[in-house]
Amino acid sequence: MYKVAVIGCNSFTGGYVVDELLAAGEYQVLGIDREEKGRLFLPYVQNDLRRFRFAQMDVNKDMADLLALLQSEQPDYVMNLAALSEVAPSWEHPEQWMQTNVVALTILVDGLRHLPVLKKFVQISTPEVYGSVAGRVQEDAALKPSTPYAVSKAAFDLLLLAFVKQYAFPAVLMRAANVYGAHQQLFKIVPRTIIYEKLGRKLPLHGGGKATRAFIHGRDVARAYVAALTLGKVGEAYHVAPETTVTIRELVQRICDLVGEDISAVVEDTPARPGHDAVYSLDASKAKRDLRWQPEVTLSAGLAEVIAWVDTNWAEIREESLEYVHRA
Repeated sequence: MYKVAVIGCNSFTGGYVVDELLAAGEYQVLGIDREEKGRLFLPYVQNDLRRFRFAQMDVNKDMADLLALLQSEQPDYVMNLAALSEVAPSWEHPEQWMQTNVVALTILVDGLRHLPVLKKFVQISTPEVYGSVAGRVQEDAALKPSTPYAVSKAAFDLLLLAFVKQYAFPAVLMRAANVYGAHQQLFKIVPRTIIYEKLGRKLPLHGGGKATRAFIHGRDVARAYVAALTLGKVGEAYHVAPETTVTIRELVQRICDLVGEDISAVVEDTPARPGHDAVYSLDASKAKRDLRWQPEVTLSAGLAEVIAWVDTNWAEIREESLEYVHRA
């Protein structure tokens, strides 16, 4: 049985990763995160947790203890999902994004390279590193980040590749399309649309919702990330994405259709955000080949699942904040 440390285990995608690892039956999981969360936001809490252990640690405040824990545990694999990940707020405190996503994680991997048993380090990157790119983007596309968040992620990706070259550090990079699903943060576009419709509030569509994105379910993403632990090739980046894309407005329209509401009653157009990239269309053929991965959850089925999750947990959800709350 292999031991996997998942840093950022209580992030949205991290919760699905832990659930996938536990369901696989061949992993012991050490989950590390700076905060604890409850059932509403964590799919894995309904799994068999006898092979799961949680450690509450912050990559900025507790790095010495975190590295000591990993030295003690000697995990076979480490996956990092810890990051400041929001785009718009990164303009307000860019130094915090650089501190967390570059400086802290550089200290992490510089310590991890001394772990003798480490087979793979899987870093969760982002397609934001490419900026706005026309056509189908492959993993060797030039990095042209256009926001402080994207710059921080691109910088650490380059640092990792330098470690691969200099130290043969066993790093793999993963870049997923827009991830959605049940248990997601409520300020994200899919749950936010559903909640605003139920509350009778107007949803602001930045730039009229013209930006094009590919939406992929958290469980499909988690399956690719887990596959990368064993099948990912060192020094390679992999895209995790569906074949089709939609505009944000089209996505909201599909949700409105599913709940039986007219889109004009739900949205209002607002100016585009600064540095908001227009298009992401990722070529995921390398992940399909190397990781033996295919997306399984259709957008229609995934959206219906999120609607059902909101409806089932409405009493709890309506007491939660619908806004992003920044924590450095």
